Amino acid sequence: MAKAPKLNTDLGDSSDPVFSDEITISNNTLNENIGSFTDLPVDTATISGKLDIFNKVRLKPYYKAQVAETGEARKAVQQDFTKNGNWLNTFCAGNLALLKKTGYPFAKDDGAQGKLEATTLSVTTVANSALIDFYITHVKGGGIHYGIMITLATNTETNPAKWGFYYASQREGTIPELERNTNYKMISFAMGTDKDLTYSAEVEIKTL
Repeated sequence: MAKAPKLNTDLGDSSDPVFSDEITISNNTLNENIGSFTDLPVDTATISGKLDIFNKVRLKPYYKAQVAETGEARKAVQQDFTKNGNWLNTFCAGNLALLKKTGYPFAKDDGAQGKLEATTLSVTTVANSALIDFYITHVKGGGIHYGIMITLATNTETNPAKWGFYYASQREGTIPELERNTNYKMISFAMGTDKDLTYSAEVEIKTL
């Protein structure tokens, strides 16, 4: 039995220019068909505003913090796109005619991915706490989950498989239960159908 069609709500494997185009297409299409989707969680004007910020940052002449700031601006757009996409998937319930009115790309069926490529891990401190916010870049394919390996920065063990493990139920969130005023090192990885993992570059951060 064929699976019901679904929208792709995560554009993490799209380049920045393609990402911008895909968001613009979905916004324009939703605006044209807004009568069918009057209860969208995030209005298209809000997403368009955030997309403008993203494009202004990424298209500026190069400066030192541009990559990080572009990533943060893109993340803000992606969060709203995903929120609307999840709502649309539920609302449309596999109705192909309705799904086409959203302008979203369609999700591909899950399959065996082979060894997955490396992710990129970004981390930031949370004020007045030992919490760390994280963001893991998306890799191509369906049915992929993500994890983070964590240890003290002073640990001389070089094999991340022997560090502490944190399961990231989503690609962004908050790591709890760390010690305050402590240096940690972390890596992220994608988990698919292949047991051979590819780790990200190591990042270090000190909790507050």
